[in-house]
Amino acid sequence: MLEEVTILGNGPSRLGFEFNTDHPVWGCNAIYRDTDECDLVFAVDMPVQKEIVESGYYRDNKVAFADIDPLPLELIDMFTGDFNNPVISIKEDDSHFIIQGNDSRTDFLGLKNPHLITTYNEPRLKNLMTGMSALGYAMTLGVKTINLIGFDGLEFEGEPSNIYEGSDNYPTKYTTEDAVLQVQRSQFIALLEWFYGKGSLYWKNPLDKEDEIKYNELSYYESSERWILGEGLESWYNANTMRYNC
Repeated sequence: MLEEVTILGNGPSRLGFEFNTDHPVWGCNAIYRDTDECDLVFAVDMPVQKEIVESGYYRDNKVAFADIDPLPLELIDMFTGDFNNPVISIKEDDSHFIIQGNDSRTDFLGLKNPHLITTYNEPRLKNLMTGMSALGYAMTLGVKTINLIGFDGLEFEGEPSNIYEGSDNYPTKYTTEDAVLQVQRSQFIALLEWFYGKGSLYWKNPLDKEDEIKYNELSYYESSERWILGEGLESWYNANTMRYNC
């Protein structure tokens, strides 16, 4: 069992982080562009997963993708016929493939070393954003000490930012009014409440002192809409539960 893990977000405060810890360090999304020192890189959004696969990073480094199911390559013909104009990206030495997309576009991405891809389908982690998915995964593993670095929109007041904003697969600007940030904060609170009494969580930014994180002391605790783990925002859950029960 892992006793401690550090999770890197992509806020500017993580710049300058040195990989010299005595425990695993996990990263999120495009961090793979800049370093191969992460013990595990998480990606939830399909465009970023595709970017990581096509870059070849996953062939020599461990990544964690939510809700994927690598299939043997010999089965690909059984699936491509079910989609209109599928986009097939298979390399000569690939042994497996995954299917991504929607009604307008479907990608068949080849994989060489699917054993390096950690896949997780824990129901309580459903629909979580990447950083929160990494945090939730650590919690499901029973990690006792979790350090967060570079989750600036969760830790600091003021306009949030991401060091990759404006690059491929990233929005051009983040703001405090951004719905994505509001959802991330709701997910964060829900995970902290779930984790309460099971371990310790710390801010450990190079620009900040070490602080233990307590969900009810967060400045946005009272104003954030409740996130129901495994379902979504409470307003969505209530609306759909009422509709389904009618």
